[in-house]
Amino acid sequence: MWLAGISVAALAQSLGVKPAPPAFEAASVKVSAPIGGLPGRPRTSGGPGSSDPGRIDYQSITLGSVVQRAYDLPFYRLSAPAWFNIGSTRNATTSTRRFPKALPKSNSVRCLQNLLAERFKLAAHREAKEMPVDELTVAKGGPKFKAWSPDDERKLAEAAANPGSQKVTAGADGYAVLPAGVSFSLINNGHARLRGEKELMPNFAERLSGITGGPVLDATGLKGEYAFTLSWIIPIPGAPAPPPDLDPGPDLFTALQEQLGLKLDAKRAPVEMLVVDHAEKIPVEN
Repeated sequence: MWLAGISVAALAQSLGVKPAPPAFEAASVKVSAPIGGLPGRPRTSGGPGSSDPGRIDYQSITLGSVVQRAYDLPFYRLSAPAWFNIGSTRNATTSTRRFPKALPKSNSVRCLQNLLAERFKLAAHREAKEMPVDELTVAKGGPKFKAWSPDDERKLAEAAANPGSQKVTAGADGYAVLPAGVSFSLINNGHARLRGEKELMPNFAERLSGITGGPVLDATGLKGEYAFTLSWIIPIPGAPAPPPDLDPGPDLFTALQEQLGLKLDAKRAPVEMLVVDHAEKIPVEN
C-alpha cells in the first residue's frame, strides 16, 4: 500500500514505529515422540534452495542443531549447555514452518531466530574466544591446483542438466570416481574423495572444519575460484584391513600437502562464537 507516494513501511519508520520482526505465517513446535524408546532419525526438508522453498519440516532434531541452522553456524562455533548437543535425546523436536512467501535464506533464518526466541526463550550473544585452530596455508613450492575455467563451467552445467549421470562408482585405486557436480564420497573402508568446484579458499577451509572436527581458518591469501580433487583415508574403527595390493593411502594432512600444495598449521586464534545465555528445554505450546 502507498500513501501520497510514501510506502507504509517508510511512514512507520518516520513515525518511530518499529516494523514487525520477520515471522512465519504458522509454526508448530513440539517434543518428538521416541520410537521404540529411542529418538527418531533426524530429518530436514524444504526451505530456500529446495523444491519446497515455502515450507520447512524438521523431524527429531535437537535444539542445538536448530540453532546452528538459524545462525548458520558450524558446531564448534556454538557455546551452549550440554543438553543442546547434537547427540542429545532430551530435546528432539518436530517443527513445521510456513513462510509468508518463498523467502531468501537471509530472511528465513531471521524468522527461525525469532521463532527460537519466542518458543524456547532463547537468548544469546556473540563473543570471540581464543581456541586451538588449524590454519590453512600454502606449502613450500606453491599450490598444485588450477583456476576454475570456462571448460569446467561447461562440464558442471552439462552435469546439472543430466542428473542421471551423477552415479558414483569405485575406481581401481579404491576411491570414488566423482562425476561433475558430486563434491564428496566415502567408500571402500574409509577412502574419501573431495572435489572442489568453483572453490573459494574460505569455503574450502570451512569444509575442512567439518572433517577435522575443529576450526580451520583460511590463511592462504588465494582469492580466486579453483578446481581440484583431494583423496585421503579416514580411519574407520573395526573396518576390515584393505587388500594387500591396495595402497593404504595418505591421511588428510599428507594428502593436502602432496596433492594440493597446502598445509594445516596448529595455532591458537580468536574465533567468533555464539554463546547461549538462556533457553528453555520445553518449547512454548502451539
